[in-house]
This record gives sequence, C-alpha cells and structure tokens, in this order.
Amino acid sequence: MPQEQATNLVFLNGSDGNAITSAELVSGWGEFSNPAEVDIRLLVNGGEAEVAVQQKMKSVAETRFDCFAILDVPYNSTNTATDMVTFRTVDQNFNTSYGALYALWPKIYDPYNDLLIQVPPSGYIAAQYAYNDYVGNPWDAPAGFTRG
Repeated sequence: MPQEQATNLVFLNGSDGNAITSAELVSGWGEFSNPAEVDIRLLVNGGEAEVAVQQKMKSVAETRFDCFAILDVPYNSTNTATDMVTFRTVDQNFNTSYGALYALWPKIYDPYNDLLIQVPPSGYIAAQYAYNDYVGNPWDAPAGFTRG
C-alpha cells in the first residue's frame, strides 16, 4: 500500500499554472503522428472528450494506419440515451474504423478519500483490449464469453 500523503496534491493545471486547453491537447496528440518515432497501438481519450481533441486522435489513428483511438462520450452527455446519440451524431459527427466511442462512466471506489467516483470508460476499455491481446490475438474481438 502506498504511504498516506501528508499534504493534499491537486493536479489541475499545466507547468505554467494555467489549466490545459483543448488546443494544447490537440498539439500533444500531434506528437504521436509519426509511427517511425512513436510505437503505440491504443490512443486513450481519458475523459478529455472535447470534439477537437477526439478529431485529432481520430486523425492520428487514420494517418498512422496502425493504432486505434478509444474515445469517451463526455460525462455531461451521458444523462440519457438521447444525449449520447446527440453527441455522437451532431456534436462529434464522424465515422471511422480507427476508433470507437464509449459511454456510461463507471463508478469506482476511491479508498483514499472513501468516495465513489465516476471515471471515463476509456481506461477500462483499453485494459480489456490489452487483456484480449495477452490471451488471444489482436484481431480477435475483445468481447464475448471467452475474453469479455
């Protein structure tokens, strides 16, 4: 078990003290564009569900031809099925075989703060993809009775 932290650490801002912007995230994802420089198979959204960020992740995956973008529906768009469909068809409005969109943020227990918190689904989905590759083949579906 990790030691208890004596002071409360807050990780909200970048190195300049300002909140990270969508433009900075888009620029950061651009660093993954060249497959000769960066070996990566999964691009994980991690809850940063701005459409511009997701568009860049999709673009990187489509340009590389060797990776897959795991995208999240924004938390505030998961209240109803209609909200999720609206985000997918109106706000995001793109189609690709190099990415997938996941919704419904799971609740997990945070033992350090004794709280239930909701986290983006992309982390769990990426873990399932990695597990699938470990027990099967990358071309096998990461779902079903055997691997799901």
